[in-house]
Amino acid sequence: MNSTEHTGNNSFGWVVQGPGKMAAVPSPVYLLALLTGLIFTVEMCIMLWLIPHLPLSDQWDAFLDSALLVVALFPALYFLMLRPLKLHIAELSRTRDKLNETMNELEIRVQNRTIELEKANRELRAEIADRKEAEEKVRGLNMALGQYADELALQKEVAEEACKQAEAASLAKTDFIANMSHEIRTPLTAIIGFSDVLADCLFGPLNEQQRSYVKNIKMSGIRLQDLLITVLDLAQVEFHSGALELATFPLKDVITPPLDMFRHEATARNIRLELVMGSEKSLMMEGDAEKLKKVLFQLLSNAMKFTPDGGAVSITVQKVSSSKFQVSSSNLKPETLNLKPDSDFIEISVEDTGIGIQRENIPQLFEEFRQLESPYTKRFAGTGLGLALARKLVNMHGGEIVVESEPGKGSRFTFTLPVKQKG
Repeated sequence: MNSTEHTGNNSFGWVVQGPGKMAAVPSPVYLLALLTGLIFTVEMCIMLWLIPHLPLSDQWDAFLDSALLVVALFPALYFLMLRPLKLHIAELSRTRDKLNETMNELEIRVQNRTIELEKANRELRAEIADRKEAEEKVRGLNMALGQYADELALQKEVAEEACKQAEAASLAKTDFIANMSHEIRTPLTAIIGFSDVLADCLFGPLNEQQRSYVKNIKMSGIRLQDLLITVLDLAQVEFHSGALELATFPLKDVITPPLDMFRHEATARNIRLELVMGSEKSLMMEGDAEKLKKVLFQLLSNAMKFTPDGGAVSITVQKVSSSKFQVSSSNLKPETLNLKPDSDFIEISVEDTGIGIQRENIPQLFEEFRQLESPYTKRFAGTGLGLALARKLVNMHGGEIVVESEPGKGSRFTFTLPVKQKG
């Protein structure tokens, strides 16, 4: 039933205003019906009062008159009073049906809502159970993490203690090597010095065999002295990693001294020793001059050792920009490079016409104590430390050293250094 007003039998003064709601609206018909009913009621009361007091013959006439009056007024009473009441009852019935339908719908909704709430309740309980399980796992993980943190702290303490012991051992090793080097170099210096005295015949002439012995003593002493110096330098580099005594100096001060040390040997062996260097002679660079001299000395020593008599050894120095500088070796980590944007670099190459190196052997060149020859068939002296030391010293300056070689034609060692060190 809609909520809009529905009008019933208006001619009789009855109006249906809504579900189960009816109101009497004053109208002439309604008043007439009410008056008729009142007259009928009064007349019937009078007739019922008079009939017993009338004679018997009049009683029958009065009874018939009353019956006729009832028959005559009954349709009017029905239409005026009973029909609106029946319509009202019918409307109430429809309202009841509507209420039942609404209650059924509400019951269905309540049932559906109850099912939804039960489902949500089950899901909520499952979520609560999952959260409790997750909390248990988190607590377990926290306990495991706590134990792991304790173990890690213990391991850290052990590692720190081991590191301290290793540093102490390394320091002791360095001190031992330095002391031993000093103790050995002192008598070696005397041996080399007295060999020079004997070779100069200051205490009398020597025969040819004696001269040969003295020469061998001196050369062995010098070789042993160089070995001690190399071992000591390598130990110092390993222990004092990255410790450079920086200074600004002319580039020629690094190139000339190592080159002069080999001029006498080059002349004696008829090896052409040359330096290709232009305006870079006056270039000022920053670095550790003594360490750079050792790098060049090791490379020249290698070149002279493997170059046959009558060959050639050359040093080429040139200035390059950062855009042209490319590190050729993958062994150097990028973070160890001392590069600056748009900075200048010095490229120094030592090239020889020696025996050359097989391509597969090049990666082994810079390994400590590694020599390409078998110790049982080796023809050239050396311990395998020179190139390893040279590479470490170059890396300390933020540079890199690369090798190009061809068997039977010679080798070229090139190292590149920044002109200015990273501040």
